[in-house]
Amino acid sequence: MGIVGRPHHVLDTEPVMAWMRSRIDPSLSSVVPLIFNASDIRNQREAYFYAVDPAAGEMLVTGAAGFLGRAVVTALAEDGMIVRAAVRSDPNPPFKADIEVVKHPDLAQPIDWRPLLEGTDIVIHLAGIAHITTSLGPALYDRVNHLATAQAAATAAQRGIRRFVFVSSIRAQSGPASNHALTERDPPTPSDAYGRSKLAAEAAVALSGVPFTILRPVLLYGPGVKGNLATLLRAARSPCCPPWADRRR
Repeated sequence: MGIVGRPHHVLDTEPVMAWMRSRIDPSLSSVVPLIFNASDIRNQREAYFYAVDPAAGEMLVTGAAGFLGRAVVTALAEDGMIVRAAVRSDPNPPFKADIEVVKHPDLAQPIDWRPLLEGTDIVIHLAGIAHITTSLGPALYDRVNHLATAQAAATAAQRGIRRFVFVSSIRAQSGPASNHALTERDPPTPSDAYGRSKLAAEAAVALSGVPFTILRPVLLYGPGVKGNLATLLRAARSPCCPPWADRRR
């Protein structure tokens, strides 16, 4: 399954899709492969720079201290790119000295993206709430994943950013399961606040006017992975048998 730069709206998808088909220059959007292994991201660099000159100037990576962000920043720096890593707090462990680190407030708060984007050509937007949990309400998902992304993309368009790469999620397309193999032709049917916030963010990016690439990765793995996969790996390494719902079986 590829990932397309075609937008959908969280409440009413068809008007936005129709607008895109009729108005947006196809050269502004990209179809790119999924990235499955974060540790192998260097070999998948074309996913981030499809139709973008790799010799472009400085790149801003948001969410740089996260699992995927750290892999992206490290791979870019090792390939000789000029990288600016945007983080909320000091990364631990710290990045190498040749990587510029800039701080920003929590995405739940209003952010002035202009200083972060100053002097950059490409934005790779990874920051956001990455996991699904019942402890967070829909409003927070929308604020962090949708509205903050919309503001970043709009500012990027105003400042003439050459490409805005937004890492969305397969949950913008579907719930946790589907009865058929999904493609980009399937209408998006997110089943939770996380997926709906990512879908709304995709629409905002596409409508901002900035040249963009949107990726909808499935589960990512690699060194330092967190979340459900980390839990599964710990369980697999444990010598104890997992509990059964029906202990008689």
